Amino acid sequence: MGGGSGIFMRLIFIVIETDESFNYDYENENISKKQRINIKTLGCVSLGDRYDGDLIYENGYLKIGKDRGWYSKRPETRDKYIKIK
Repeated sequence: MGGGSGIFMRLIFIVIETDESFNYDYENENISKKQRINIKTLGCVSLGDRYDGDLIYENGYLKIGKDRGWYSKRPETRDKYIKIK
């Protein structure tokens, strides 16, 4: 059993979309369309406890920089690149 606290960082990929829904007005017995916003989660990447690095998006690539934080347990970590399509 451990002790202490953790502040775990996570990078979440989302898409924001609009679509239409139906709204029924009971009083007037009327159906109408209504615009709504949907937030869809595509996935996530765990960055670890108190991540301290660079997150840079450029030319279709996301750079997740090496964790330079005090709590980084892997000193051999390096920058990671994710191609975003």
